[in-house]
Amino acid sequence: MTFRQFAFNNVLRNKRLYAAYFLSSMFTVMIFFTFAVFAYHPALSGTDMNLNVQRALSVSKWLIYAFSFFFVLYSMSAFLKTRKREFGLLMLQGMSPGQLRKMVFLENICIGTGATIGGILIGLVFAKAILLVGENILVLDEKLNFYIPLQAVGITVVSFLALFILISFFIATILRSESLISLIRSQRAPKSEPRASIWLCVVAVVLLAVSYGLSLFADTGTAFQLMWLIILMVGIATYLLFTQLSVYAIRSLKNRKLFFWRHTNMLLLSDLSYRMKDNARTFFLVAMVSTVSFCAIGTLYGLQPLLNRANGAADSYPIVYVSEKGDTQQQANVKRVEQSLQGKGIAYQQVHLTLNRYKLQTDSDERMILSASMFNQASALLDQKPVQIQGNDALIAIVSDARMETANQLKQKDIVTANGITLKPTQIMVSPAVPNDSVALIVSDEQYARLGTSAEVTQTYMWQLDAPHKLFIAAAKQIMGNNVGLEVTDHYVLEIPTYSIYIVQSLYGIALFIGLFIGIVFFVSAGSFLYFRLYSDLDEDKQKFRAIAKLGLTDRELHQVLTRQIALLFFAPIVVALVHGSIALTTVARLFNASMATQFVIVLGIFSLIQVVYFFVVRFFYIKQVREALH
Repeated sequence: MTFRQFAFNNVLRNKRLYAAYFLSSMFTVMIFFTFAVFAYHPALSGTDMNLNVQRALSVSKWLIYAFSFFFVLYSMSAFLKTRKREFGLLMLQGMSPGQLRKMVFLENICIGTGATIGGILIGLVFAKAILLVGENILVLDEKLNFYIPLQAVGITVVSFLALFILISFFIATILRSESLISLIRSQRAPKSEPRASIWLCVVAVVLLAVSYGLSLFADTGTAFQLMWLIILMVGIATYLLFTQLSVYAIRSLKNRKLFFWRHTNMLLLSDLSYRMKDNARTFFLVAMVSTVSFCAIGTLYGLQPLLNRANGAADSYPIVYVSEKGDTQQQANVKRVEQSLQGKGIAYQQVHLTLNRYKLQTDSDERMILSASMFNQASALLDQKPVQIQGNDALIAIVSDARMETANQLKQKDIVTANGITLKPTQIMVSPAVPNDSVALIVSDEQYARLGTSAEVTQTYMWQLDAPHKLFIAAAKQIMGNNVGLEVTDHYVLEIPTYSIYIVQSLYGIALFIGLFIGIVFFVSAGSFLYFRLYSDLDEDKQKFRAIAKLGLTDRELHQVLTRQIALLFFAPIVVALVHGSIALTTVARLFNASMATQFVIVLGIFSLIQVVYFFVVRFFYIKQVREALH
């Protein structure tokens, strides 16, 4: 057997320990490869919007690559700690330190090569499905057809093989400092009694309370200014929570004799403080990484109601041009719009209204007032029923519910114009026919004729179209140029609400796609960290329970103790992350003044369900291996 075969067989013999590391690495490679497939897709090399998608995906894949470096480094460090005694025995039998480092180097290269190839193959198998998903989430100008991603394959292979080689050299350097005696006695080294400072426990509680309070009760401007301070305080508090407060709480439970001696609590609590202390950094890392996942995906998914609300604004006229006094480009701009529509073969109908604003005696501001016939003309193309107004009644028309508060205030009393005409508001109507996001008064034609000279006159042009969405977006791009749906000067406003929503949805789609995949990578990595820590204690648990079984420990009691032990390991950091995420997402909802509770519950519920399923699967195999060691 050659040395390379020996290293390869070592990987196979330790497949239980390497399984989570290999699968997580392979999953990370697959996500990197997926982003590369999108970033180098030929369809994303055309328009500015597609180029923005391409750049965002390219940056994201390198963010995942940077995270992968630290993930692989942490994973390999965890494996080395569990195998120190094995390394000591190999050196005792004649293996030189150089050969030991070479063996670890070859093992890591073997796993890295397998994970890289496996990740690319899985990515290729699901490439078409992933492209379809991306096409639905991302708002693109072109279809994402399947192609042979040679460039994506090449950059993934080179990048991750370089990463695993770099990590292998780094790990080999670390092993250089280990002596034979330290390797042999690694698992027999006595552990000191974990200690916790009551003052640091108080600091953890105070920091959490202050950071939660600032998040939930600070106003919008203050919350954004204090964001990094809050994140820092939560990070410090979380670390102290696992290193100090948890140890103090366990010690308090151990001091309660009635609780400590009840059933199998003694077995659970006897070394739980040691485990909490040993796993503190892992718990802290898992809690913070999971919080980032919850917040990223929860925020992006929770913003959907806001986009749906924005879609409601698209029910108004697709193109609106408002020209005020001094607008010398009025005819040129109107001609620009119509030439673009005609050039794309889009049928349209134009409404031209001369809108007047009148001064009021009861209001220091001016108010737009339309006659019933003018309003009916504007609303006819939107398939709205015509309004009929009698006498001095007035209808308050608003373009959306966002103006409802102003409308309600206006309705509370009679309105008197500057020339003494009294108008009685009778009802409020939401109508997309109201131009320029105004609060307008609709009066009878007879009353309108008596209003006299207006304080301000605007010429409003509105176009109703009959065209497919894609064709309309192409025309809108030609009309707006570098503007994103709104062109504003001192004398005119050109607005295309549907195009504005298209731009917002494009940016949202990019953020959702990237946030979803990065959040999943973080969550999978967090689960892997927990797996590493659990199985690093497997040999110790086998020895401990083998000794206790001789004293009469039943299978039922063994199952109960291990279940509680694994549950604490799996759910302690996740529960903390869920609390952090709930506070953060509640703050996001308040800052955006939106109700996102349903979306947040769905996201957090799905993550919790995945963790529960993962817990039951890992628990089954872990308990199975401990039981096998007892017989």
